[in-house]
Amino acid sequence: MEPVIDQAETYGIPAEYPTNPVEVTNDQVSGDNYWNRSRIRLSALYQHSVYAVAAALIDELQLGSVTDVGCGVGTKLKLLHDAKPSLSIRGIDQPDAIELCKKLHPFGDWEAADLSVACGPSPVKSDLVICADVIEHLANPDLLLDRLRQQLKPGGYILISTPARELLHFPDPMHRPIAHHVREWSSEEFNHYLGSRGFTVLRQEHHLPLKPSLHFHCLQIYLPRILRGKPLKTNQVYLLQPANPR
Repeated sequence: MEPVIDQAETYGIPAEYPTNPVEVTNDQVSGDNYWNRSRIRLSALYQHSVYAVAAALIDELQLGSVTDVGCGVGTKLKLLHDAKPSLSIRGIDQPDAIELCKKLHPFGDWEAADLSVACGPSPVKSDLVICADVIEHLANPDLLLDRLRQQLKPGGYILISTPARELLHFPDPMHRPIAHHVREWSSEEFNHYLGSRGFTVLRQEHHLPLKPSLHFHCLQIYLPRILRGKPLKTNQVYLLQPANPR
């Protein structure tokens, strides 16, 4: 695996922060398939609250179309489809994930793409663009933010989430990111970063990273944090609009 990080660019994070040097979740970089059987089984748990927020927004604002950038195997998009079958759904992710989406979910339009490279204008634009816990995996997050803009209709909304470093690694806010993340922002850093890239933050919240359940994996994550007095709501979730819509 070749290093892919430009260490000169901190993207709003202090220069002394110990960034992981490789995009290990990029299949082209790692030579592996990120969406193994274990992650597919657990996909219904992670970022569940982000899609609950999305469902509420779709109802509240009467939105008719959604694009999910980094949709994984589409598990949570199926929940949106089941709740609102008329919703136009589009998912974008790595080829292996999109191959599974096409097999499992006939309701959506699925596009294979490398999210770590620049993209051109999108011919298809949506009222709501979701990007749930993707940006921390990428070497150049600016390219992802530009992709989100390209997918958005004028007046549309972006819903983006990422771990809040000061909560995830409490009480050590400068803790090295977990192995599959290139970098992790604190809540204050990410808010400032989004503003510096031309986005208006309409709403900022903290949510649970996994859907609460008696599933062993969920208990394995939450029980130690409860016993050690660590925060449980470690995901920062933002509702955005471009300050200067395209």
